[in-house]
Amino acid sequence: MGPVRELDIRPARTHLGGVLFALAVPVYWIAAPEVKLRPDAVAGTVQVAVLDAGRGECEAFQLALRAGGAPLPAVSADATPFVPAVGAELSPSREVEIHLALPSGPDGQAGDWPDPLVPAVDPYAGERRNAFPVDVPPGGLLAIWAEACVPEAAPPGEAHAELRVTSAGAALFAVPVTLRVHPFVIPATSTLPTSFGISLSALLRRHHLTRPVDQAALLRRYAIAALRDRISLHGMSMRAPAITGSPLDFAAYDAEVGPLLDGTALPSGARFTSTDVRLPGNLSGDAAEAYLAATAAHLRTRGWLDRAFLYAADEPPPDHFPDIAARARLAHAAGLSVLVTVPFQQALAGAVDIWTPNLNCLVVRRDPSEFCPLRAPFSAYATRLRRGERLWWYLSCSSHGCKDALPEAAASYFHGWPDYVVDVPGSRNRAMGPLAFRYGIEGELYYDTVLAYEDGDPWTSIRRFAGNGDGTLFYPGTPDRVGGKTDIPIESLRLKLIRAGLQDYEELSLLRRLGQGALAQHLDALWLPSATDVDVAPARRQAIRARLLAALDRAWLSRPAAAR
Repeated sequence: MGPVRELDIRPARTHLGGVLFALAVPVYWIAAPEVKLRPDAVAGTVQVAVLDAGRGECEAFQLALRAGGAPLPAVSADATPFVPAVGAELSPSREVEIHLALPSGPDGQAGDWPDPLVPAVDPYAGERRNAFPVDVPPGGLLAIWAEACVPEAAPPGEAHAELRVTSAGAALFAVPVTLRVHPFVIPATSTLPTSFGISLSALLRRHHLTRPVDQAALLRRYAIAALRDRISLHGMSMRAPAITGSPLDFAAYDAEVGPLLDGTALPSGARFTSTDVRLPGNLSGDAAEAYLAATAAHLRTRGWLDRAFLYAADEPPPDHFPDIAARARLAHAAGLSVLVTVPFQQALAGAVDIWTPNLNCLVVRRDPSEFCPLRAPFSAYATRLRRGERLWWYLSCSSHGCKDALPEAAASYFHGWPDYVVDVPGSRNRAMGPLAFRYGIEGELYYDTVLAYEDGDPWTSIRRFAGNGDGTLFYPGTPDRVGGKTDIPIESLRLKLIRAGLQDYEELSLLRRLGQGALAQHLDALWLPSATDVDVAPARRQAIRARLLAALDRAWLSRPAAAR
């Protein structure tokens, strides 16, 4: 790229009477991953990036560039290799703004927000996309997401690279990047099981692929994107193993989920932590029991049975409980676990193996009868967990309010919850992992990742259930939108923050396994003192994580050398 020409960096002018005055010259700064860089973002002062990662972790930073009084044409960003080599690359993506016409509940805010991350080069087909170059108008803001994923085999120590930025081919500046690889190892497969929904039929409404081989490849790319972010998917093609006689034909099912469950889909060996069992709707009685028995036998043979569950019902009313119990008896006879998104109910005792209530039904802010009429406290699960049953949880629109018009008296209830919508602080997108550690939650379900694909263009509207992005964590990366020749998933900023929270869970859990459980609980409580108010300043999060990393390093290095 030639010699680096540093920008003339001067103090940024800030707001005056609600107006952001244009800067005379461009400025750039580094922001933490949780900071959502909106058009009126005020310049920071940090201009170097430091990433701290355990082996097996991905870490990221954001580069913000605001143009001065003149436009910046054809801005591009690329990265130099890390020196010494650690097996990781610094990968930049452009943060695309989407316009939100309405806020998500009382804490949301309409306007332009960053969320889709268009990569410079995609990690699926290896094609250059249209993230760069991009013109930045006078006073405009360009936000770049840059991340590095460290393999488990990386040597501990420091490595250095640069994120270089040009305009119309001329060098503007280079951001020094230090990657500190810590000695401890985070496993490639999440130790907190997850199950997030996806549907091939929804994907095909936005990706207009007609050949079955292309459709299967597209679904695989979405699954790999999720797995790279430590998330397992349920639903997939929605096709159960075919009934073509005896035995059942599992060829298509195995081709779809096998590499994801076996750990061959990614070089890291990461595996799906869950898979849902599908029962054809036209089966009942003995035929359903035989089908489930054959399915369980196949899963057992493949080594997948311990991660499989029958998703028996979603938020069922009490009058559906007898039918759920009947289906559960069939599943249990076959040796399958049963998951239901419901708080503990005595009427379902013995039928449900994976209790999966809404977060709001476990962490009670005040009388939640309007939002969780079937609530049950944590204490209700103690006996069930001793029996070997499991406690998962999930987020829903109950975090921000499921209606556009909320009574004023209800607004305070929807303040401060973890949430996966766009227009809340990034700390709320990241909170579920650390909270799962705090409360002993054993898994997380989320109902959909591509809901907005069903009936509209996610690039223009992702609002569902009064939440911007509720049920939608991807964007359709069609060649006409993002360039290249291959259809790909475009990950959201929120998906990356969910991944960060899952890594937080891994670090806290590892510290506990290394004999420092009390310290892990203490740091977690400092980080998120309340599950109903998770707005944590990035500086506070970084300071607490620094203590966590130091404790992990000490505990890891104190083990016998053969165990490291």
